[in-house]
Amino acid sequence: MNSKLLLIICSACGLLAQDLQTRIVARPAVDISKDWYLTTWVIGNARLQTTNNVNIFPGVGYRKERWWIEALVQRQWSRAGNQWMLDFRFQTRIGERSTLYIEPSPLLTRKGFYEFVIYERRMWKRLNVGVETENIHRPGLDTIGVGPRVSYPIATFGKVKLTTALAYRMHRRERDLVRLDVVFSRK
Repeated sequence: MNSKLLLIICSACGLLAQDLQTRIVARPAVDISKDWYLTTWVIGNARLQTTNNVNIFPGVGYRKERWWIEALVQRQWSRAGNQWMLDFRFQTRIGERSTLYIEPSPLLTRKGFYEFVIYERRMWKRLNVGVETENIHRPGLDTIGVGPRVSYPIATFGKVKLTTALAYRMHRRERDLVRLDVVFSRK
């Protein structure tokens, strides 16, 4: 993708949003058999307006050619309070150009349930366009966010893949959010 186009998209989204979030994601994995592996997700969330947090998700995964599933335990640290959660992640290819990612997560420290869903379709070369929703269901008001996203795999270094994603999520009762992800994962 042209760097000028990415800059224009980021600037426009930043002007529209009330909060900007940048996430650095690392996902190392170690094979324990042909299909099974151990993994850990490490995610740092930096936001301009709302609380920052850091998350570590150790767990186990199982993969086949067109899909993978992981069961993880999540620990989150933030000024708003620390939490424990169970976390399940599933991704599958739909046809040759689309992917679906689903992440349900029951909260253990507080009552609630978290869910994150992404659907993307490759539109041109490696550029993917899609939609994402990130929701937290708790007693009282739920947090619901949905909006468009674009992602682009930048490079591969051996078995490590570097990908960026930009999403704009609209919220009904909260600040809209622009999120830029930088993801380092095992290919």
